[in-house]
Amino acid sequence: MFGDFHQICYFALVRHFILFDLLNWATVNFFPHVTELPELSGTETLVTVLLSLLGLGAMRTAEKLGGKTK
Repeated sequence: MFGDFHQICYFALVRHFILFDLLNWATVNFFPHVTELPELSGTETLVTVLLSLLGLGAMRTAEKLGGKTK
């Protein structure tokens, strides 16, 4: 049910914190004549969503370990 949502969040995390930094590094080092990449906005929102997902996963794990679910 939530598989697609998790994949979207994973992609956003990779894009926002890994790919953007790699592209920015490559642009600065290999293409100095190109203007810098635009800054990403919405970091606070992205981190909030990702931490919420981690919290829900931890709660689900605690329920399973406590024997409250099948």
